[in-house]
Amino acid sequence: MFTLEGLLAAVVVIAALVFALQTVVVTPATSGESVSPTDAREVESVLNAATTNRTVKRATLFWDRDTADLAKFHNAARFRYYTRSSFQIGNYPALLIALNDRFGSTTSMSVIVHYRDGSGSMTSQSLVDGGAPGEGSVSASTTVTLFDSDQIVDDEGDPTGTTLADVESNPNERFYAPDVSSSDVYNVLRVEVIVW
Repeated sequence: MFTLEGLLAAVVVIAALVFALQTVVVTPATSGESVSPTDAREVESVLNAATTNRTVKRATLFWDRDTADLAKFHNAARFRYYTRSSFQIGNYPALLIALNDRFGSTTSMSVIVHYRDGSGSMTSQSLVDGGAPGEGSVSASTTVTLFDSDQIVDDEGDPTGTTLADVESNPNERFYAPDVSSSDVYNVLRVEVIVW
């Protein structure tokens, strides 16, 4: 009698487990994979819109050239992680504000500008350093051509009147990317946005 009761109890437990397993919904997140908070199409969409209205180019020209030792993108070194409150402290390129508006404070991002240095090798400069990309990161990139006649952009986002050719010819100033062409083209940049 005890053996029969034990077998019936085992059947009930197994039936309950089978029923429970059939009701569990398995999503990609529950299978152990990392899920990105956004997808590549979303990042590409923001980047394409910013390229069309020239805010990507303005962001690449948003450079503090006054002190050669400390030359950097305006205010960009202050924050590793960008949130809306970060943007209220200073003036930022419209590209960063568009990225922040689209992805908000629930994601991290990096914006990296790749360019050719004086030897022709590819190097990069961080416009936004969000740290090492996490699992499930997505990225998009676009190409920006700078010309000798392009002007550095100031803290207000306005052209300063100082062209890239002016900066290149002044030994006391510097721009992160050098003039690598003898033509009117100054340098060709690849702007990469990584979101995770």
